[in-house]
Amino acid sequence: MSQSQDIKKGRDAGSQNYSQADKDALLDAIEAVLPTSQDAWERVREQYVVYANDNGRCSRDTASLRKKWSSLINCTKPTGDPTCPDDVRRAKRLDRVIREQVEMVSLDD
Repeated sequence: MSQSQDIKKGRDAGSQNYSQADKDALLDAIEAVLPTSQDAWERVREQYVVYANDNGRCSRDTASLRKKWSSLINCTKPTGDPTCPDDVRRAKRLDRVIREQVEMVSLDD
């Protein structure tokens, strides 16, 4: 492989990790929308972008927000540690609410 075909790895320069406030804003938006469709996830992104712009944080696309959401709801407790971070606990609770909402809609059909 030539030098002009270097493979890029990692995040873009200047990208930010999710701060606790970023995760809280994402969960706030998810709680407000309870997304079950791509359109609903777009509304989550719109709410998150308002937060990001108001707080000098980087704006994120829907895929990034969904990936962070997935990482929160799929987080497992470390072996030997009975505590679960508040944001993970909140995400898992919201996930249950969303799943119950989807089940109720499918039962109504």
